Amino acid sequence: MDFSPQCERLVDGFQTYHYEPLDPGLLPPLYLAYHDDLSEPTEVFHNDIRGRFNRGEEKVVNAMKHCASLAAQGARRCWARITEHSGG
Repeated sequence: MDFSPQCERLVDGFQTYHYEPLDPGLLPPLYLAYHDDLSEPTEVFHNDIRGRFNRGEEKVVNAMKHCASLAAQGARRCWARITEHSGG
């Protein structure tokens, strides 16, 4: 995902950005557990996350950079699996 202003566009009335698809077959075996009774509402915190980022709130900007870095690392590792399995 790239949420930079140059990637912003309107699709069917919705603000969108650049999303890079990733074949789920590239992922290692995963186990995802979720229980919605154990979660707590985060609307108040998350409703203005874009504004907080745009205002340069250090914690938000750093968290987003860290998240982007982790996503990029994960994607590179998935693509490396293709190379390993193809012998290239």
